[in-house]
Amino acid sequence: AVTGAPLDVGIEPQGRFLYASQQLPGGVLGFALDADTGAPKAIDGAPFATDAVHGGALAFSADGRFVYSGGGDVSALAIDPAHGTLALVDGSPLHLGAGSDAYATDIAIDPRGELLFAIHSFPEALHVLRIDQVSGAPTPVAGSPFDGGASPYSVAVDPEGRFIYVGN
Repeated sequence: AVTGAPLDVGIEPQGRFLYASQQLPGGVLGFALDADTGAPKAIDGAPFATDAVHGGALAFSADGRFVYSGGGDVSALAIDPAHGTLALVDGSPLHLGAGSDAYATDIAIDPRGELLFAIHSFPEALHVLRIDQVSGAPTPVAGSPFDGGASPYSVAVDPEGRFIYVGN
């Protein structure tokens, strides 16, 4: 049985685990997926990162080792490949002031998995962070944050990683 209020749902790239961010009481719910039926089974210890994640979108590294949340600020979580448990990466959450409406797609990763983009609604900004390929830790690129336009709400990256789109 799921308690709380799941907001955004995502499946890690290998299709083994499903995660859902929740605004209240916070954190990320985790479920192991049955390979034959797709049935979800709650992962022991969930929800994870209850003090760090409060709603927001989830974005996964291409290799499935990390999940990122824009809910409450930017958090990086390492995924245990055997059990699906999550642990905050050192330095998470990043206190950048990033975040938008808890229901918005407020975080995205480029197709190469090198850059993470996070919306900050008030003041209006687009944070761009480089993802460390070993630790998964995101760090701001030079010049970040950038102008996010009037009332940025959501963000997306085109499939080739050439363009970033901000919903205003």
